[in-house]
Amino acid sequence: MKYTDQEIIDKFSKVDFDKTGLKKQAILTRITQACAQRRTIMFKKYRPIVATAVVVLVVIPVVMLTSGKKEETKAPVTQETSLPSKVPSLSTQTTITPSVPFDAVVPTAMVEKRASRAFLADGSSRASGYNTSAMRIANAAGSAGYSYKGLARGSSFPTRTRVVAPVYIQEAGSVSKDSKGYEENGFKKAVLDPLSTFSADVDTASYNMVKEQITRGWPIQKDGVRTEAFINNFAYNYPAPQGKDPVNIVIEYANSPWDEHSQLVKIGVKARELDRAQLPRSNLVFLIDVSGSMSGQNRLPLVKQAFKMLLNQLDEKDLVSIVTYASGVEVKLDGTKVKDKKKIVETIDALRAGGSTSGEEGLKRAYEIAKKNFLRKGNNRIIIASDGDFNVGNSTAAALEKQVSEAKESGVFISALGFGMGNYRDHMMETIADKGNGNYAYINDLKAAQKALVREFGATMFTVAKDVKFQVEFNPTLVEEYRLIGYEKRLLNDEDFNDDTKDAGEMGSGHTVTVFYEIRPKGAEGKAHLDIDALKYTRTEHDDTNEVLTVKMRYKEPQGDESKLLNKVLFKRELKPFEKMSNDFRFATAAAAFGQLLRDGKFLNGFTAKQIADIAAHAKGEDDGGDRAEFVQLIRTYADTPQVQPKEDFVPEHGHPVPVRPICRGRGCMVRG
Repeated sequence: MKYTDQEIIDKFSKVDFDKTGLKKQAILTRITQACAQRRTIMFKKYRPIVATAVVVLVVIPVVMLTSGKKEETKAPVTQETSLPSKVPSLSTQTTITPSVPFDAVVPTAMVEKRASRAFLADGSSRASGYNTSAMRIANAAGSAGYSYKGLARGSSFPTRTRVVAPVYIQEAGSVSKDSKGYEENGFKKAVLDPLSTFSADVDTASYNMVKEQITRGWPIQKDGVRTEAFINNFAYNYPAPQGKDPVNIVIEYANSPWDEHSQLVKIGVKARELDRAQLPRSNLVFLIDVSGSMSGQNRLPLVKQAFKMLLNQLDEKDLVSIVTYASGVEVKLDGTKVKDKKKIVETIDALRAGGSTSGEEGLKRAYEIAKKNFLRKGNNRIIIASDGDFNVGNSTAAALEKQVSEAKESGVFISALGFGMGNYRDHMMETIADKGNGNYAYINDLKAAQKALVREFGATMFTVAKDVKFQVEFNPTLVEEYRLIGYEKRLLNDEDFNDDTKDAGEMGSGHTVTVFYEIRPKGAEGKAHLDIDALKYTRTEHDDTNEVLTVKMRYKEPQGDESKLLNKVLFKRELKPFEKMSNDFRFATAAAAFGQLLRDGKFLNGFTAKQIADIAAHAKGEDDGGDRAEFVQLIRTYADTPQVQPKEDFVPEHGHPVPVRPICRGRGCMVRG
């Protein structure tokens, strides 16, 4: 047989010919039933043959060998598979407990359950003795984001002999398979290009994904490192806005620790923090991916725990709807008040993973439910929890961008929560948040869920300023060159700053945004990064030689269409030595440096991870949540770990192991990895 039952079902579920899904579901049911019948037939057909072969080739020789040795006691038959020496052999009735994180632990019962069908490691069926239990283990690990190596030979049959062969599971070497790459921002001449314009659209997902890679010893995906996410992952003590504006701008200025000829400018923005008692009512739609790729403890089970955390933060008058999507879309709850918490929790607990991923239809239905229950002066928001692996309908990033860009005009905001590893689609989830007036976090454990949904509840759930844009103008009299650190994917054209139709970032209650520029002052020693002749017709000297730069910021009220302008000036006299700067400044500098280091940044001048860790360690300051101490340890772990390049062919597809062909020599089989 060319395909397994599951492969047939998966291939069929991707065929998009029936928009309603009714015909597809009916045919899918028939195929499933036919596959079940085929399994029964195959089992009955080959069981006697294989059982006889095992008895003749294994049991009888063993009995004959042991019968002549009276001093030896009878023991169960053990058949070992030829695998690399680093993999231990497993004898009869051995419990297989893979050494993998909690999200891939396989129950003992799964190992001991007798096989009813023979499989090879590539998922295909054969009329030979391959242990189905091992295949179940590999599939369980794959659904949790792991790939596997190994082939279990020797199926269990209705005899007293149970043969369990070695299986070892290896974690996938990546978190996301489609992080969109970009080039690091370089230096620009202030006289030629004095304006720097970008969106304040900041997410922290990249930090958590890289943390996962470092702590598990996986290769770092450089394309997935967004330096601004490292900077903004931590809370900074900026003064709150005092006037009518919901945001406040703070600027700090110091020498650079990695280049004696450069200086750093840190721009911090603090959003007004709303009082819990004054929060508007919320109309929330939990849009939950329950497709097959969401199985595994770090996916749907973690999603359930995260939403229960969020539920405990809501007011009893808030509305909660639950929409799920897999091969089809279901509305589990529609506008249920939080005071009926038991009903909501029961609905969440009842969710099960299975099927393909119809993300397009799920988003469409979620927006419909959100608009149906729309609160005119309330907080209307969709919270999507998914691995982003859409494979039914319009599943491209471009199609998704168009869908959410149009839907956001309804006044419904969105928060994207990413879950899973291996087949995780970072770019898809990032697109949903960026184009849908939203924010984005990657949830890899309960601590990350608690940070995003409890400690930063207001920043995640309640927008106080939307379409936030920055434009910084540099004075060429004092600034020779400058570069923006991070925000490569948030850059805007200079003319976009005054265009209120251009989408930009959102800031939530109590939210902070931090930006770093590295500048090379006029007349600095050493060679400039850009070697350009002096201009003949452009004036490079200005009357005011005290202003280094001016920061301009535009924002809109959450329900407004017209932007408001703020600005702040940085003066030359504000420059300080790096050692004299605040803990926040020095710690944020360490975060900015580490993000650049992970991307092999060109401008760190040999600045090492140890130096970065020392700066962060001495600038921890107040650290109630332990995030800063964890960051210091993360840098030191990275510094002590030999780095290897990721293998592109090692990423699991759809949460399952990569198909591989077994290599069999004699009685032993191994898998080419």
